[in-house]
Amino acid sequence: MNLTLPPDKQFPEDIKVFKHKLDNCINFTVSRYGDGEWAVIKGTSIQIKGGEFSFSGDREEDKLKREKLSASFVFQHPQYYVGIPCPCCQGQNRFEQMREASQQPIERLTWANIWCNGNYGYLRTEVLPAIAKRKSVLCCNGDGAIENLPFTPEKFFPISHDAWENNWDTIETLKDYIDSDNITDHVFAIAGGPFANILCYELTKFNSNNTYIDIGSTLNPLLGTGGFFRGYFDPNSYWGRLNCIWG
Repeated sequence: MNLTLPPDKQFPEDIKVFKHKLDNCINFTVSRYGDGEWAVIKGTSIQIKGGEFSFSGDREEDKLKREKLSASFVFQHPQYYVGIPCPCCQGQNRFEQMREASQQPIERLTWANIWCNGNYGYLRTEVLPAIAKRKSVLCCNGDGAIENLPFTPEKFFPISHDAWENNWDTIETLKDYIDSDNITDHVFAIAGGPFANILCYELTKFNSNNTYIDIGSTLNPLLGTGGFFRGYFDPNSYWGRLNCIWG
């Protein structure tokens, strides 16, 4: 089962492909890039509201982070899927720029909002229960109430609200865990802003025998964490009903 392709690429169908892979233990990675990640890749200084991350083109340590994020954006692997913003949410120009800059084949491109907007209800009712049937690992804000999740991770790796700044050692920690415990066919749900993209990239390179999902803010209402409110949390809102389109 493959992602839908232009000119008939369909938002609600692509998420079903990943649900199918979860159901059938077909490993994959989804790494999603929004406006904040794009700003970093372009070298544009940015401060995300809520303090989730910041980037300055003048800081030497931030230049190294940019290199890693850029590498994750263009990394190619048969099971590595890259999500980019759609024209309806970020405009046609940004969509085209990111599609071209990603260098990804069209069959491995999907929406940055694949878990969000009109697909969020399906994520809650179908995708998360599919994860619950698999062995899973969670990496997210350490303040979250993980007992409220509909799946029970075998292992929890807490990170800070600003993991992009503080938790780079988690990359090697996760690699050591995968290697020492011979972890295969687990689902890694990762929430950590642009740091999640880098984790998905590094872990796929290290061991592609697992599934790595950049799950983003979708778990916030369950975890009780969250920074700023996302409109798609409300199923009756504009964002909650939005069926995103491809360019």
